[in-house]
Amino acid sequence: MTTFDIRYNSKSEQVELVYQNGKINVLATDSPTQPLKSPDETKEVYISPLE
Repeated sequence: MTTFDIRYNSKSEQVELVYQNGKINVLATDSPTQPLKSPDETKEVYISPLE
């Protein structure tokens, strides 16, 4: 199973998927909200507005 974290990069204003090995994939650009974790930390959610 792949382990990763989702984080908000405030400098570039994007949501990123960060793998244990340091690889980063951009999930959302264009002013998404900061991700929020579920109480059991198994899920995260963010909003990426449509234009």
